[in-house]
Amino acid sequence: MTMQPPMLNNYCRRCHAAIMSSAHTCPLCGLSRPNLSILSDEEKKFLASPPNIPERFENMITQISAVKPLYSQIFKLYFTYLRSEKDGSNHIKALSVLGISIVIYLLTLLKNILFLKQLFLMLFILSVIYLIYDSIAFFKSAYSTYIVNRLQIQGGTSPYSVHFKIETVLQNTLKGLQSVLYAFYEKPWEEMAKDTNIVEAGQSFILTTKAITSKIKKFAGLSLETITLLWRNNVYAITSFSNLSYEEKITHLKLKITEAKAVILRYLWLRQLEMAYVFLEDHLNGKSGRSTEEERSYVIEGMQLGLMGPLTEPYNGNFETIPYELPFIMRYYWHQQIQPSEFPVEEIIEHYPETSELFESIGQVQNLISKLEEQKIMNIAEEAVKDDYRTESEITSEATQIKRFQLYSDYLDIPKFQPSDDDLLKLVDKLNAQIRVNN
Repeated sequence: MTMQPPMLNNYCRRCHAAIMSSAHTCPLCGLSRPNLSILSDEEKKFLASPPNIPERFENMITQISAVKPLYSQIFKLYFTYLRSEKDGSNHIKALSVLGISIVIYLLTLLKNILFLKQLFLMLFILSVIYLIYDSIAFFKSAYSTYIVNRLQIQGGTSPYSVHFKIETVLQNTLKGLQSVLYAFYEKPWEEMAKDTNIVEAGQSFILTTKAITSKIKKFAGLSLETITLLWRNNVYAITSFSNLSYEEKITHLKLKITEAKAVILRYLWLRQLEMAYVFLEDHLNGKSGRSTEEERSYVIEGMQLGLMGPLTEPYNGNFETIPYELPFIMRYYWHQQIQPSEFPVEEIIEHYPETSELFESIGQVQNLISKLEEQKIMNIAEEAVKDDYRTESEITSEATQIKRFQLYSDYLDIPKFQPSDDDLLKLVDKLNAQIRVNN
């Protein structure tokens, strides 16, 4: 019998990836010191309730480096703050008032005027109190920012950083394609055809469309590969969370399957955009049988590239919903396009074999859900046994007949769902190289 690897039960405090307890950086998001348990109590407090920084210190705190000791930066930053006409204006005014009060004090030495003595004391005390208060607030803000920055140190590039880059490139490239198509259909081609060879005149649009869709095709492939990796790790994290009940795990895993199907639908759409130039050629050659205005609506809206279409859906590349939801552009739209009927898996794989790995993982998760549902029923039965029988021996003899499902690794291909750090590093390097070449 093959020895199954144990499930990891430590998690990154930002992306919730399953990690080794001694991990210095998260292999998925690149965060340094990802294990919450190794942080100091003070750092945990800062994570739970980040401090508010006064607005007058905002320019200063952006210069604080988390990789250098605070004492080597603090005084330089303090004098930078004092020299700032905008941020340190109140501090400078307090220093000016202090200077005036000292002048008044010198005058009282020449003439013993009681009013001037009282004015000196009042101004001196008020300005000193403010200067002390402002300096303490400065050093507290600097220290707080330093701690927060330390908690956000990145250990290097990571699959999530690659994913966010790809999504940004896809978003911008799709908007570029949208702009080219609108520009093409704004041309009065019917009028231009009377005295111009519109086939030649439209060649620049066709070549631009081909270039843009070629880039989309390449980044669609990179996106599918990266999302498949992240999606598997999300599934692994959900299954290994000890604080989730079987019911919660089942619910989240079913949502992850829906998410994977949405990713595949989006990939198919991105690949089909490759043929956009054909619509332009047919229109220039008079093969479409529609006017320019009719063709614009037919092509642009039909390809989901309208100005009011799914591209306007807001996208935020962050870690707020991970691992339960992966952020990707047009996420909500593609979730809505999933039909209740069975997914044509074999047909999709036949045309796009690169989707087979994600489909294979979906199948494994579906099997896992079935086993979790069985285990949920078994747990209910075991609880019923405990309620009905009072003696320990009776409970044991009855309950041992109910087999527990504990090893998720019997149903998930762990090396794929939880690859080693070395494998992840190689993949990230490869993806980054491809991004540089294709971008």
